[in-house]
Amino acid sequence: MQNNSAPSRTIAYVYAIAAATLWGVGGPVAKYLFNHGVTALALTQVRQTLSFLFLLTFFLATRPALARIGLRDIPYLAVMGIGGLAMVQFSYYSAVSRIQVAAAILLEYMALIFILVYSALFMKERITFPKAVSLLFAVAGCALVAGVYEVDFLKLNLTGVAWGLASAIFFSFYTLYGQAGLKKYNAMTLFAYASGFGAILWWVLNPPQAFFAVKYSGLTWLAFVYLALFGTTLPFILYFESLKRMEASRVSITTTLEPVVAGVVAYFFVGETLELLQIIGGILVLAGIVLLQQTPSPPIPHVD
Repeated sequence: MQNNSAPSRTIAYVYAIAAATLWGVGGPVAKYLFNHGVTALALTQVRQTLSFLFLLTFFLATRPALARIGLRDIPYLAVMGIGGLAMVQFSYYSAVSRIQVAAAILLEYMALIFILVYSALFMKERITFPKAVSLLFAVAGCALVAGVYEVDFLKLNLTGVAWGLASAIFFSFYTLYGQAGLKKYNAMTLFAYASGFGAILWWVLNPPQAFFAVKYSGLTWLAFVYLALFGTTLPFILYFESLKRMEASRVSITTTLEPVVAGVVAYFFVGETLELLQIIGGILVLAGIVLLQQTPSPPIPHVD
């Protein structure tokens, strides 16, 4: 059973907020790479590959026990890496390539609703009024921060919408599926092997001769390393550590801070503007997180 004491919940919120912050800061870095000719496939491929190599090296040098997994768990980790971690990134970037970013973000964050409904139906988690209000604030705030009010929904590419909804489903899947694996493995071990199996998929789809045919600059590789360490590895580990201590619905709602952080970073370092409605959206997200933190959290059900 996971520890669900007040200090543990506080740590869980800190981990979730830190993960969202790191993801948010990584957004403008990824945007820089896209603007300089890096494809979504190549970025996802190198991020997951470097994440696996960094963690495996760290394990072997300092904590070899973390590198050990049971043979029976290989199928679980493969599904986690390919059907979860890899596909959520691929589906999201596929949506972004076909529809406006604001619409893609809003569709991906429909995962919060899926997670809440699944948790209520199959994990016997109570949907309290404060939690429902927090969810409403978070989704509405994300929509405003993303600038969804500027999207012409009647002209959206249906394939892009389908990929956006798929990203929400995959996001929900790896959150709930990954929480089960935390009973047996450290968050770093779980993420390392999920990254490794996800990377295998990308190297099959984009073989070495195709990847290395593109000559990337030193600055691009530096951005790759930054995103692998601080935009992927560390935030996902923090995310899973949060899932060990708190219900998936609370963790996912808390991480809606990500687009708020991305907007603020883009404002200060990329020169993008923040409109009044976007600022209001950020306040709504923060209000939802604060309200969620003030409500009591029941014991986390044991997941088989």
